Amino acid sequence: MKRLLNRNAFFMISLQRILILLRSDITNDVYLKFLSVAKDCFIEEPISDYRRYVLLLKRLVNGVDLNQYEEHCLYVTGKDRDKSSCDNWSVIKEYIPIITSYIDEIFLLTEEERFEQSFDLVDMLHALPEALLLKQKWDEAAFIRVYINPYKLKWQNHT
Repeated sequence: MKRLLNRNAFFMISLQRILILLRSDITNDVYLKFLSVAKDCFIEEPISDYRRYVLLLKRLVNGVDLNQYEEHCLYVTGKDRDKSSCDNWSVIKEYIPIITSYIDEIFLLTEEERFEQSFDLVDMLHALPEALLLKQKWDEAAFIRVYINPYKLKWQNHT
């Protein structure tokens, strides 16, 4: 069971890192494909199909020349064990539909070449996966106030 929890925590950390990569270049097709793979690996129980996720990532990066930072972002390793615990699965499960709908919106905005708004959405979303991992760190009201409300305020008239 602990191993399964670690895989799901690793998945959430990896999702956050993909979003961080995307913040560095919102138009990067490879980064968008990484995000698509992550979205496709969200499942109800037990949050993610981590094995499938790693396999799909490996296939995707085959032949892509990644720098050391990109590799670090994509592959969560044993060095990340201090971040790999989670006691907040019930809340994370509630947020899966929200996260996946935001990811869909990122794709739509990027497709429509609304890069500034897409960047702002990625910027808003990137802190969520790690923030959700631990109950003592998760503060929904603060997250909404600090990340979601500024995004919505800036983009409320741009549909």
